[in-house]
This record gives sequence, structure tokens and C-alpha cells, in this order.
Amino acid sequence: MLESKKETSESLNSFVNSRLNLILDSAKKNALYYKRNNGNGLMDLPVVDKSIIRENMDDFINAKCPFYNRFRFNTGGSTGEPFVFYTNRLSGYVDAAHQRFLHKKIGYKRGDKVFSIDGTIIPEDLQSKHIYWIKSGSSDAVFGSYAYSALSISSKSIPYILESFEREKPAILRGYPSAICEIAEFILSSGTQIDFQLKGIVLTAENIMEKHVHLLNAAFHAPVYGQYGHSEKCIFAYTEANTLSYTCSSYYGFVEILDENNNHVKIGEVGRIIVSSYYNDAMYFLRYDTGDLAEYGGVDKNGNIIFTAIIGRKQDFIYDFEKNRINITALIFGQHFHAFANILRWQIIQSELGKVDIKIIKNNYYTEKDESEIRNKFLLMGFEVEFFYVDDIALTPRGKYRLVQQKLNI
Repeated sequence: MLESKKETSESLNSFVNSRLNLILDSAKKNALYYKRNNGNGLMDLPVVDKSIIRENMDDFINAKCPFYNRFRFNTGGSTGEPFVFYTNRLSGYVDAAHQRFLHKKIGYKRGDKVFSIDGTIIPEDLQSKHIYWIKSGSSDAVFGSYAYSALSISSKSIPYILESFEREKPAILRGYPSAICEIAEFILSSGTQIDFQLKGIVLTAENIMEKHVHLLNAAFHAPVYGQYGHSEKCIFAYTEANTLSYTCSSYYGFVEILDENNNHVKIGEVGRIIVSSYYNDAMYFLRYDTGDLAEYGGVDKNGNIIFTAIIGRKQDFIYDFEKNRINITALIFGQHFHAFANILRWQIIQSELGKVDIKIIKNNYYTEKDESEIRNKFLLMGFEVEFFYVDDIALTPRGKYRLVQQKLNI
């Protein structure tokens, strides 16, 4: 379904049009919102976001979808705005098929173990026994036969986690970049030798940067892949080994990259990721604004959308005194701070225009020189900085790390 020698741009375009026609017809018949906003095709529909759907929840639900084919999900906790929605069984099957497709690209064979490091909660009684994982009901589970909690990753737990890796010999490790990189940093700093060989590492749910790829290559001697998607099951994008350029599967959903006026951006420009689900007829997501931004890279030979880079969420920007939006990736990682070598983790918090608070977990080599470097580079970009040195930076309830905590309502 995903990659075929017979696939052509014509066959893919025919598939896309067929799926869009089916889901649009279903939405117009079964959801009040799309009965009111009818139009002749997808492009006639308005762009919607979480706030619109949240305020008009019942209007997006297919009242004719049987209860046994409607599954309730919650997401958005990391932004402070929980979001409740529904998906159906088919969209879950399609998602699982895409996850397996990526695993097979990496070299997965039946019987290989996939370990996940995500927002799983590990019971206290297990942690007291130095068990920081739970086993799934299937050794062939697409999201991992073992699930480790990003919330439990620490210098105390990592040796036990690595022992379990040595014992169980995973083939693929997938999960949050911040958590897996913390394990990698421990391996390299402690000189730990690992006796298992991963076929690949899949990073998801957080922004991926070049430094993550290099770090994981060095620690695990394995290729690194990116995977981008959402619980709403509207988009599946993936990278080739050790790259940051994503291909969006046209078999999963329809993708647009739009500017603030809802016009499609040009190649090389950054825009909002707007998605439409082909399969979810329990609750319709059509021209849905994900809240994420990407650099548009055109299309491949068959018409699949390319993201040259996923920039992050709208919240991953800070604003100067003139309300100019500054891309935090370009500001921080484009300037090659020497202080990085002496920072274990940091977080940028903005509550006022032109001002940021920076929380830093420093190592033993961090000095006033590092603070001065950070302060001066932020000043050059028009920002005043206040520093807070801490022992810990809280993760989101799902165990994700957020570099930027944007509190401005812009």
C-alpha cells in the first residue's frame, strides 16, 4: 500500500481523489458542521483548529457512527489546552500499517523487538524494584513490546534500563528524543559498553535536531529516523536514515502547508501544517490546523509532500519588544553556543515581549563566561534575559520535554 514499484504520480493522484471524495461525501451527510459548510470540494472548506472543534464538538461527530467503532482520545496537555476527540477503528489500522512500513524500512523482521520510551506511567511498586518498564501483551506490538517511561529516566534508572536492553536485545528503539538522548549521554559520559545492536532508532513526538542524530549515532552505532504524526491520525511523515527531511504519506491523509492567509506557501517557505484524514468517519478532521510549522520542500516524483524541516509548534517561538517572531531553532542552534557543552538541560520561558527567563541545569564546568555568552547573544537579538539555575526541569504530564514555554497570548 505504501511503496510499490507500480506506483506512479497518476495512480497516487487517483487514490487521493478517491479517498477525499469518499470522506467529503460522508462528512456532508453525517456532520452538522459540513452540512453548513458544504462547497464543491476540500478547498472550499474552512481551515479549523482545536479551538473551533472544541467549541463545536458535536457538529464534527458522525452521529451515525456506531459506538463500538468510536474511540475517545485526549491530547494537547503539553500546551495546557486538553483536547478530546474521537477516531475509528480503520484509522487505527492504517496508522499501525504505516508504523510497520517504517520499521520494515529500518530492517524489521517478524520476531524483532521494538522498545518504546514514551509517556507510559510505571507503577511505583515496579520502580521500587528498579523496574522502569512494562511489557505489552504482544511481542510483535507495533508501538513496542516493552514500554519505558520518559518520566522515569534518570542517572539512577538508566543502568537498570540498559541492563534490560542487554537482556532482551531490542532491534528498534522508538520514542521521545529528549529521553533517548539522555540515555545516550549517559552511555558516552560513563564509558558504558553496550552488547546489543539496534537496527535503528525512531524519534517522534518532539522536535528532532541534528545534534540528536549525531549523539545517538555515537552512542548506539545505529541509524536514526524521524517520524511525525498525531493522535488525531491525519498525517504520517518519516525521514530516511540520519536526515531531517520528511516525506508525507499520501496514503494516510491530505497535507497542505499554508501561510497565515491560508494560501499555500512556496518551496523554501515556512507554513502551517494543515491535514485532512481520509479514514476517520467517527469525527471528521478536514483542513485541520495541527498547530505545527514546517518548511515546504515541494513534492517527490509521485506527488508526496516533502517537509525540508519541521520547525515545531507555534509555541516554539519567542517575540521581541516589537512583536517580531523569532524562530527558537535558528536563534539557539544556529548560533553554536559554546555554553552547550556545559549545560545538561535548559528551558526558555516567555511571559513578556522582549524578555525571557532561562532555566538551566548546569554541569560542573559551567561558569559565568557561559552565562555571559548566552546573555550577549540574546541581547543581540533584542531580548533581556534572567537566569534561574535549577536541579530539575519538569516534563509535561506525558513525559515530553519542551524547550520553550510560551506564555504570551499571541
